[in-house]
Amino acid sequence: MRAILSSLLIVAFAAPASAGTLLVGNKSDDTVDLIDLTTGRSYATLPTGNAPHEVAVSPDGRTAVVTDYGDRGAPGSSLTVIDLAEVTVLRTIDLGEHTRPHGIVWLSDDRLTVTTEGSAHLLVVDPHTGEIVSAVETGQRISHMVAVTPDGARAFVANIGSGSVTAIDLVTGEKLADIATGDGAEGIDVTPDGGEVWVTNRSAGTLSVIDPETLEILATVECPGFPIRIKIAPDGGLALVSAAESGEVAVIDLAERREVLRRQLDLTKIPDDEGRLFAGRFGESPVPVGIVIAPDGETAWVAATQSDAVVAIAPETLEVKAVLTAGQEPDGMAFSPRRREAEPASDSAAPTPTVATDTSGLDGRELFVETHKCQLCHGVPAADLAAKVKSEKMKGPDLGGATEVDFATMAAYLRKSGELDGAEHNKEFKGSDEELLAIFAWLAENPM
Repeated sequence: MRAILSSLLIVAFAAPASAGTLLVGNKSDDTVDLIDLTTGRSYATLPTGNAPHEVAVSPDGRTAVVTDYGDRGAPGSSLTVIDLAEVTVLRTIDLGEHTRPHGIVWLSDDRLTVTTEGSAHLLVVDPHTGEIVSAVETGQRISHMVAVTPDGARAFVANIGSGSVTAIDLVTGEKLADIATGDGAEGIDVTPDGGEVWVTNRSAGTLSVIDPETLEILATVECPGFPIRIKIAPDGGLALVSAAESGEVAVIDLAERREVLRRQLDLTKIPDDEGRLFAGRFGESPVPVGIVIAPDGETAWVAATQSDAVVAIAPETLEVKAVLTAGQEPDGMAFSPRRREAEPASDSAAPTPTVATDTSGLDGRELFVETHKCQLCHGVPAADLAAKVKSEKMKGPDLGGATEVDFATMAAYLRKSGELDGAEHNKEFKGSDEELLAIFAWLAENPM
C-alpha cells in the first residue's frame, strides 16, 4: 500500500541546495528563464520561438537548445540555441518541413536528437551549424518525447497517439520496432545503466518497463492520475512521475517496480487558463508536468504548468524545499552546472529610480496578477484575490491601500537594490516605473 501525503508542507522559501542554473521554458510567454539555484531567482529571461516546450543542456553545460513547438493554430518548426556563458540567444535553427519539434536529448557537444510530431520523425541535428544530419521516420502518431541509452546507440520515442514506443538504432539510422505500451504513451526515460526503458502511459494510468535489447515489455506498473512524465534518479534507485490530472508527484521504486509514495502539489490553479494547452481540463489541478533531478540526486524540480510555479522537492521523501516562479505556463526544464557570473562591484550608490507619472493605458490589476505574478505570494482581499500558494509559510502579507513608503525606497526594495525594515524582497521586480506606479494606484483603490 503506497503512502499518500496530501498536504504541501513548504519548509522554507529558500533556494535549493544544488548550485547551478535551472532553465525553465515558459510556453505562454515564448521565453526561457534562467534561475540561479543559489538564490532561487531568475537572473535572465530570453526570447524563444512560439510556445517553447522542452529544453536540453549540452554535456559541457555551455549551450542549451529549446524546442519551439508552436500552438494549435501555428505549428512551430525551429530550435532556439542559447549560449549559457554569455546568457544570450545564439541562433535559431529552421527545421523546415519537420514541424512541432518536442522531445530533445543531447548525444554529444555537437549532436542532439529531437522528435518532430508534425512530420513523425526523429532528427539528429548539429546545433552549431543547424544541419539536419539524419531523419528517421517513426510512422507513429504524435511522436512526443525521446530517451537515449547511455552509450548513445539507441533512441526510444514515445508516441502519444499510437500508444507505442519506437526503437531506433542511432548508429545505422534504422527504425527497429514499434512497441505497444498503452494508451497515451508520453513520458520516457532510460535507467543510468541502460538496462531498462520506462514509459508513462497517461490515458491508461500505467507505466511500462521495456528491455532495450530485446524490446520486450518486462512489466506494467499501475500509476493513476494521468502520468505524463517520468524522470529516473542518477543512482537508478527511484523515479519520479508527475500525474497531471490528480496534481500529484509519485515515487517509483525501480527495483521493486511499484509506487511507494505520492504527494499532492497544494498550489492554486491560475484563474484564467484560456489559450493554454490544458485549458479547461483537470479541474483545479496545478497540472505538474516537467521534471528535472539534480546530478547529485538531492533535489528535483517539478513544473506546475497551471500555477505558473516550479516546486523544488527532495526525491526520496517529496519534502518541499522551495517554490520558484518563472513565466506563464512553465513546462520543459533543464539543469546546467554553470552559475551566474558575479556582477562587478560598483563604487557608487545605486541610482535613485525616476518617478514616472504617465500610467495611462496600464491595468494595475493585470500587471499584479498576470504580468509580474505578484499574486503568487500576496493576496488583495478587497479585490477578491487570494495568494496562489496555500502554505502560510510561503505567503507574503495581504496588500491593499496606499503605501506610506516613498516611491524611491519601495522601488529599490522591490528591485532588490535596497532593503525595507531590514528585509530583502524575495523576487526582483523587473517592470518599469510606470508599471509599478500603476500597481500602487490599483492597490490604493482597494484598501484593506
